[in-house]
Amino acid sequence: MGNNIVILIVVCVVSIAIGYFISNLMAQRKTKTEQAKLDSKVQKAQEEARTIELQAKDNALKVMQSAEAENARRRGELSREDDRLQKRRTELDHRFERLEQREQNLNKRQSALDKRTNDVEKMYTDQLAELQRIAEMTSEEARNVLLVEVEKEARSDMARIIRQIENEAREEGENRARALVADAIQRVASDQVAEVTTSVVTLPNEEMKGRIVGRNGRNIRAFEQAAGVDVIVDDTPEAVTVSCFDSVRREIARRALARLIQDGRIHPAYIEKVLADETIAAR
Repeated sequence: MGNNIVILIVVCVVSIAIGYFISNLMAQRKTKTEQAKLDSKVQKAQEEARTIELQAKDNALKVMQSAEAENARRRGELSREDDRLQKRRTELDHRFERLEQREQNLNKRQSALDKRTNDVEKMYTDQLAELQRIAEMTSEEARNVLLVEVEKEARSDMARIIRQIENEAREEGENRARALVADAIQRVASDQVAEVTTSVVTLPNEEMKGRIVGRNGRNIRAFEQAAGVDVIVDDTPEAVTVSCFDSVRREIARRALARLIQDGRIHPAYIEKVLADETIAAR
């Protein structure tokens, strides 16, 4: 009887120990499983975070490139507008200088005429008094003699003044002629510059203009930035204009744009590839 009790107690203790061990083992396995799930979630979250970070960097780079292209285009427009205003300001300064010079010449001529008139009047008075004193002529006789002398002097002065006026008129005519010639040269030069700095690319239809510009203008900005040219999309039917002072760069851009239109695939990545191919082919 006593042995049975001892055996029973031992069995209970062993059972409890085995149960505790099994329970502890299961708890450890459960903990490991939960830790593995947690590690997997953490790894997945880290990968998603890296993906989001890379996308954010890519988007930021695209925004910066777009902003730089827009700034370059605006700087070009401001530079062209400043050149135009500077040229206009120079023309106005030249015209103002010519008007000032003309006014000065007129003032000088008027002063000379006034002075000559005063001199003639004084001469008349002096000669009249001198003739009356020396020759003891009558006023009528002295007046006749003086009129003859004054007429001679007046004719001489008149001839000199006429020559002066003719010279001034000739100089003014030459200045006006030079101004007219300069204006004509400027108009012809503007047309010539437009001819040698632009190239026209024919389009198959008007819808192609929208594809060249792209959504929010991204295609045309990418093309202008990569090619170093200006693409003008105006009201000209079924055509766009490529503008650049560098004839080689302009021709490369024209050929690349024609190829893009022919292929029909127009997006920034393909634009860069086509421009690179045309650049290599041009060498």
